[in-house]
Amino acid sequence: MRTLIIGCGYVGEALGQRLIALGHDVTGIRRSSEHNDRLVKLGIRPVNLDITRETEFGIIIDGQYDRNSLLSSWAGGFQLGGKIYVIVISFVDPKGLKETYGYATGGWVAAPVAAEIAK
Repeated sequence: MRTLIIGCGYVGEALGQRLIALGHDVTGIRRSSEHNDRLVKLGIRPVNLDITRETEFGIIIDGQYDRNSLLSSWAGGFQLGGKIYVIVISFVDPKGLKETYGYATGGWVAAPVAAEIAK
């Protein structure tokens, strides 16, 4: 499954490594190219853009904006050791499986991954 991490810094890199270990093809967004070499070594495909600029956001999916792609996302948070963590997971064109009753929405494909990461 293709996975996009928006904000692929310290936490995003760890998330990317975990997702790669689970068999995902991971792309990570960072504002600058300063650490692209490190992302590549981790197996994460780097994309450099500032998502706060609307003109840049359309290049995320293979350099093109695709209105026909399904982007399934889930966001959640939890508290651990006095700190609050937020996890946002998005999959590009996920496929429904027998275990998800054919559904490919965020609650079926992204939330279980977030639960595994939070463990």
